[in-house]
Amino acid sequence: MGQARRLRVVLYHRVSTRDQHPELAERELRDAAALRGFEVAAYLSETGSGARNNRPVHLQVMEMARRREIDALLVWKLDRFGRSSLDVLTQIEELRRLGVRFISTTQGIDVKPDSDPTVKLTLTVLAACAEFEREMAIERTTMAIDEIQRTIGEKGYAVTRRGPNRGRVFQKLGRPTTLEGKALERAIELRAEGAELQRSWGEVALALSAEGWGKFKRTQVAMAVRRAAARAATLSQKQGAAVTVSQKGTADEGDKGRGNGGSDPSGGAP
Repeated sequence: MGQARRLRVVLYHRVSTRDQHPELAERELRDAAALRGFEVAAYLSETGSGARNNRPVHLQVMEMARRREIDALLVWKLDRFGRSSLDVLTQIEELRRLGVRFISTTQGIDVKPDSDPTVKLTLTVLAACAEFEREMAIERTTMAIDEIQRTIGEKGYAVTRRGPNRGRVFQKLGRPTTLEGKALERAIELRAEGAELQRSWGEVALALSAEGWGKFKRTQVAMAVRRAAARAATLSQKQGAAVTVSQKGTADEGDKGRGNGGSDPSGGAP
């Protein structure tokens, strides 16, 4: 008796813009496929919001199913597969009709082509919960952004409680202030004013703010000073090249003059 054919599976993962470690999902998907003895035909991923229609890789997966190129589809979570609960259910139902098995590894969902109505009911509830969770996350993010903008408008700054820069963070509404002219010259001076070591870009930015030149980010100061240094170096090279050409031209003229004097037909005789 021949060995049974291994099921061909596609691992699909939509990488959210908030994901910090998408490789974790890929590793779990591959482990789940190996545990079930599946043959991984492809690992396909794309970055973007699950609420958008423009998901070319997702469409590619569905086309592979329609061409009967795969036997199963593994995803990390339901909300990484569909835009809404209705969208998830519609596409899983299409996969079931095509004879493609659908598995969500972290939620214990395994929809086979011959699944009973209980599986469909469970899937409906979980898909609705995933959609609700995504909408709540969007609402919380929107509220936080509105609160930050309101605080900046009232106080000129906002306070962040996360990340390495905890504390008061100055943020100005509108277009950022351009570091140029006298302010740029002062930034260059401040950078070189350290007693033994150069001041850090953060220290230069704070000093500019304290002196009333404006509020700048350290990255903004660093880029402006480096651009100024690059422009100065380019100008110096051009000026050096011009001086070299000028000196060479003067030397050539002197050589011609000396040559003409040496070939004087009169030989200097009266």
